[in-house]
Amino acid sequence: MSSRSFCKSRGPNPRLQRTPPAAPSSPLSRQPLGVSRLAAALGLSLVLSLLAPGCLASSSVKYGTKVPFKKGRLLKFPDFTLAYSGERRVTSAQYPRGFLYRDFVIAAGSERITASWTSGTGVIGPMLFTIGGREFSLELVHSDLLGWLKPDELVITIKNPNA
Repeated sequence: MSSRSFCKSRGPNPRLQRTPPAAPSSPLSRQPLGVSRLAAALGLSLVLSLLAPGCLASSSVKYGTKVPFKKGRLLKFPDFTLAYSGERRVTSAQYPRGFLYRDFVIAAGSERITASWTSGTGVIGPMLFTIGGREFSLELVHSDLLGWLKPDELVITIKNPNA
């Protein structure tokens, strides 16, 4: 018996034949594809809305607390809003290494200012700014009240709270 006649006598290999798909295992899998996609999209949007509140202006942030900040996020304080606009390095002939400035846009009503914080030659202290007739301090790196801050944290305090 030749190998050719042997293969013909056995017939097709059952392991290589296609089998019909298995029946759905649960009633939910029998729903049209559109309904499951809609449910998945609704579930995903619910999760994103719960996990990403920082994308929009948050509720009012308290003074004297550590507040995380990042570019594009608007922080709403009781008297003004604050947005981090980025950092820049400024060099001069006297100090070619330059100073790193972190810029913030602060707005209260129609008043709008840009405040730039720097540690300069290494003295880390608060930056004072006035908006809406009140004086505030912005602290980065280190807070007089709360100690060391993370690179993405700031503290805002009212300079004269009784005024």
